[in-house]
Amino acid sequence: MVEQRLKRGELAAIVATSSLELGIDIGALDQVILVQTPFSISSGVQRIGRAGHSVGEVSRGSLYPTHGRDFLEAAIMARSIVEQDIEEAKPVTAPLDVLAQVIISMTGVEEWDVDELYNFLKCCYAYQKLPRKHFDLVIEMLAGRYSESRIRELKARVYLDRLDNRIQAKSGALSLIYHSGGTIPDRGYFNLRLQGSKAKIGELDEEFVWERRTGDSFTLAAQSWKITNITHQDVEVVPGRGQVNYLPFWKAEKENRDFHFSEKITLFLEEWNSRLDSPEFDLALKEIYLMDRAAISELKSFLLRQREKTGTDLPHRHHLLIEYGDIALENSGNRRVIAHTQWGGRVNHPLALALSGAWEEKFSCHLEVVAGNDSIMFLLPADFDILQLFDLVKPDNLERLLRKKLESSGFFGAHFRQNAGRALLLPRSGFQKRMPLWHTRLRSKKLFESVLGYENFPILLETWRTCLQDEFDLENLKQLLQELQSGKIKCTVVKASVFSPFAANLVWQQQDKHIYEGDSAFTGSISRLSDDLLKEVALSAHLRPHLDPRLVKEFKQKLQRTAPGYSPPTPIELLDWVKERLLIPESEWQELLEAVERDHQLDPKEMLETISSKLLKITLPGASVSSITAVELLPRVLSALQLNSKEAVLEPLLPATATDLNSFISQLKISWYNDEEAKEQLRSLTAEWLRFYGPLQATYVGEVFGFGAPVLQDITNILAESSIIVIDRFTLKSRTLELCDVENLETLLRLTRVKARPDFEAVEFKDLPLFLAMINGLTCKGESRYTLENILELLFGYPAPAQLWERDIFTARLKTYYSSHLDNLLQQSELQWFGCGRQRIGFCFASDMDLFNDNGADNEQWIDVESLFAHRRGGFSFWDILDSSGQSSEQLTAVLWEKVWQGKISNDSFAVLRRGLENKFKIENAPGNKGRIRGRTGGRYSFNRWKASRPFSGNWYSSRPEEYPLDALEREEVIKERVRQLFRRYGIIFKQILENELPFLRWSKVFRALRIMELSGEILSGHFFKGLPGLQFMTHPAFNRLKDDLPRDAIYWLSAVDPASTCGLKLDNLPGNLPSRLPSTHLVYHGNNLVVVSRRGGRILRIFVSPESPHLTEYLQFFKTLITRDYKPQKYIRVESINDLEVNFSPYSDELCRFGFVKDYKTLTLYS
Repeated sequence: MVEQRLKRGELAAIVATSSLELGIDIGALDQVILVQTPFSISSGVQRIGRAGHSVGEVSRGSLYPTHGRDFLEAAIMARSIVEQDIEEAKPVTAPLDVLAQVIISMTGVEEWDVDELYNFLKCCYAYQKLPRKHFDLVIEMLAGRYSESRIRELKARVYLDRLDNRIQAKSGALSLIYHSGGTIPDRGYFNLRLQGSKAKIGELDEEFVWERRTGDSFTLAAQSWKITNITHQDVEVVPGRGQVNYLPFWKAEKENRDFHFSEKITLFLEEWNSRLDSPEFDLALKEIYLMDRAAISELKSFLLRQREKTGTDLPHRHHLLIEYGDIALENSGNRRVIAHTQWGGRVNHPLALALSGAWEEKFSCHLEVVAGNDSIMFLLPADFDILQLFDLVKPDNLERLLRKKLESSGFFGAHFRQNAGRALLLPRSGFQKRMPLWHTRLRSKKLFESVLGYENFPILLETWRTCLQDEFDLENLKQLLQELQSGKIKCTVVKASVFSPFAANLVWQQQDKHIYEGDSAFTGSISRLSDDLLKEVALSAHLRPHLDPRLVKEFKQKLQRTAPGYSPPTPIELLDWVKERLLIPESEWQELLEAVERDHQLDPKEMLETISSKLLKITLPGASVSSITAVELLPRVLSALQLNSKEAVLEPLLPATATDLNSFISQLKISWYNDEEAKEQLRSLTAEWLRFYGPLQATYVGEVFGFGAPVLQDITNILAESSIIVIDRFTLKSRTLELCDVENLETLLRLTRVKARPDFEAVEFKDLPLFLAMINGLTCKGESRYTLENILELLFGYPAPAQLWERDIFTARLKTYYSSHLDNLLQQSELQWFGCGRQRIGFCFASDMDLFNDNGADNEQWIDVESLFAHRRGGFSFWDILDSSGQSSEQLTAVLWEKVWQGKISNDSFAVLRRGLENKFKIENAPGNKGRIRGRTGGRYSFNRWKASRPFSGNWYSSRPEEYPLDALEREEVIKERVRQLFRRYGIIFKQILENELPFLRWSKVFRALRIMELSGEILSGHFFKGLPGLQFMTHPAFNRLKDDLPRDAIYWLSAVDPASTCGLKLDNLPGNLPSRLPSTHLVYHGNNLVVVSRRGGRILRIFVSPESPHLTEYLQFFKTLITRDYKPQKYIRVESINDLEVNFSPYSDELCRFGFVKDYKTLTLYS
């Protein structure tokens, strides 16, 4: 250990970071040297305090500033350390993220009574003021209260017995504690190791590593290093020689300076503002601030240059300097404006958020703001007076502005990620395994979005506490705002062609922000705001437009599944639909049966025979309309209406089922409620029934349920007061009041808005391949592994032939694809591959496996798999399984691959799959099993072949999904998420395009979710492409891209079995030149025109342009990709015929030869 060597005197010095504050045992030090100034005075005291620990010794330290601002801070730091004037310590109070760790660690070793656990925790100083409500929120979170969101991280970690008030951690929960790393945020750093010894010599930021390749050299610790290997978590190096290419960088979390330190800086500037050239200033810097001559010179130069550039006083405790720069961007009309506050990040950050929120509140547009410890930068219209912006933020509206803006800020997001990590909601991969920071951020965003809708989610609450109490100094900010209002702090505005020295750091931060953020848009609560505004319009009659009766009728038909193409296709689906509708009035029932006959050519009578015993006709007392309902719903309906079975007329749907119905009625049990419970049950039943209607007459509700006028009025009033329904005149010709479900009304308003847009004319069918190619990234190839991440996200869950992924799919979408990119992603993230049919695989994140694995968690299905893994999930090497299975290697290999194709097991390495593809998954017998092989060469070859046919690479594990029982709503959300994945892949969904998907992602399985998503406004249905039969659905972004002109100049190629290929789709109007859907066939398109078809690996070509085409060379470029790709490049392309002519007689032969083909006897050959 380095620390021990220093302690023993073997080292003269060590270089440390914040570890000097963590109490590492390094023995006696003579002196501490600080390069740059710490962000707080207490940190400076603690670091220098590590020196001079012997009796009677004095702690000694030196500060070495590196730039102008640093010299200023160093002067204040030195004086404060000597005077022992540190900031007030504010211990963290009742942190809920750490509380989750504490509870799991305590309940992981013994069972606790919940009340005793709370009382014990209250004995700890940090939790002495822990409110019981906050404690209960964390307990509920750990017990799985929020698991309905289907975010894996929110599943239950503890068993909570509410009857006995006992709590105990679940099996495996303690391992999260061991892997968590305590309270230190995970930055996803790569280990820097010396090649050979693997000794760790440092850490590197993942962004720096991603930009490096093997052979690059860089400088670290006064020595150059050359990269020899990059793995998923290590960078191996050897000492470098010669030219150094790069300097490493690390992107740490920002440190916010406190107001105590900042105020000392401002008072210093105020005291010496007018005396920078005086001898007293030099003397004070030397005697009081302990600076040597060189440091004094640097600090004076820095301050004098600031005065000279601005032509006014330095910014100080009672002077706010505002600096207007030149126009920031040519022709943008915006100007960078910097407010030199000097107040520290804990004041500047909340002030920047409040100013941004005030701007958006007043001007309804985004304001770009960058805050630092010393100043705040704004990008403002050139003629805007910034003092007007400061007037908008006052002490009494500060909290309101922060409440509006903070949650949508990156500052809040970063702290939510850290808090969620500490609360074990973003668990790390395991010991010694790196979790990429980009992946942690994605998981955090997904978690954040899923919990926003929950009331009082504890980690959101903790993040607010962290920001408002630990990170922000609102007390001093309010004081400063008051001083600004009163004029105690004066403001000066200056304009400069070049920003002053005080502004340099913030200008760099703003530029760096744009360089690394790329084209990503700022985030905010845009969609939520839109919903709120829409709700306001929906509930405010004077703001709401009248609805078109034709639109209302069409909407109702879709709601009730009587619109063309929407009706249930099978008896089971029809029964489920009746259950969902609760009560279907008889006239609507007949319309539904007619729709079934129309859409599916089924005889309704035959369809009802299998389910008639589960349906009945009911006429409620006072009702003038009979309805159809499900037998199993009868207890709920009668209980909600407080009726017994004799008060309603109950009839079998078919006479043959009368006996079964009477038997059920005789055993019927009704639940009787008190008045309040009865009202709630009736309200719930009526509200659920109204979900399947647009605007309708209130009297119709009475006709179905038998309500008299007083009861009907009471129910509708309750529903209206609860904002469940709206009562108004909705349609143009309506003369009486109508009822409408609020969500349905919002959807109708959206549809009205869509109808008001200019008409969209469906595009030609021949544009469909181009559209699919554009959505799939084929028309604009990417260059990096980041593009590979985007490609995989589009293709998650697609079951392609295993060999096709690296051979054709990735290669067609990337300018250069390397197998190492995929290997790194599999090692560095949750990405995994899974089998889905004979020699077919798909990809997904481990946390999303339930979307694409339909095997279920039933024990009987997994007995054979569990036996392979000793009743554990894995992972195990081939040898581990071989030792425990009792099978031969030949038998085990066959079993493993069989289970892979069934989707029951997988491997954490892709190399094992590549090896299987190389030998076509054939299993060679061990040498000697079939007689002696003569000759040394033959024996060696046989053994290598035997070894190659065994799946040795990587670790095997079970793909069994966790037991996660889902209710009906959760199952529906699973299917919706599958649909969203399909839309990511295609942009459009119609029946035929899903024929190559997994069985449970095909039309019949997702149609209901499509219909619900359309009615909610999430997606659109319409006629988008001419010639496509049946319904077509699109997302709004995809529709917008379709309306924009497609990339008609793009030249791209793809395999005939690519997900974006239209080959083999069961469509009547497919072009006649479209080939069969075979892996050996490739297609080349120019825009929407098919220009080249290559069959049988290039042997047979069809070219649909003339030999004189100026683009012919570009069309042939894909051949070079096939022979130069990283994975299994073809040794050559051999063409035998072109357009049904032998190559020797083809007019295209000369062009192919100019391209690089070599003419043989009867072929043209392109060699690698």
